[in-house]
Amino acid sequence: MVRRQGMQYWINFFQELAESGFHDGGYLDQELSRFCFLEMVQKTLDDISLIWNRHRIRPYRQRIARCGRPFMLHYMPSVFDTVDYGLEINENDIQVCERELEPVPPFPCSELIKELCICIMEENGLAQPQLPDEMRELYIFLRENMINHL
Repeated sequence: MVRRQGMQYWINFFQELAESGFHDGGYLDQELSRFCFLEMVQKTLDDISLIWNRHRIRPYRQRIARCGRPFMLHYMPSVFDTVDYGLEINENDIQVCERELEPVPPFPCSELIKELCICIMEENGLAQPQLPDEMRELYIFLRENMINHL
């Protein structure tokens, strides 16, 4: 299902990028991929999750699993006569975890790559693209610029 609803596009997209010689899996390529693509890939995954959790699981004769919508089965198991596997969590434990976690940065790549990308984009009058093909063009432009000038 995940492949049919969007991830196959990204799998093919990155395969083509690698096959065309623009992604060798090295540090620079990974960081540039995060800078250019990760937000859009995450949005695709979030959309798939939303669709999956709202779809209806049909009843089957063997009836090994319950039928219904996954998010309802999870949040309201008693309605479906199933076991609630949720655990009560102490508020102090939540606070400890929150203190231990680092905040998610606005850009998922290293600070150095982010600053370089922003600088190159500003010097060349480029904005953050919204479409995958534009993102690919930006990725290739940034990659070639960094390889040729660093």
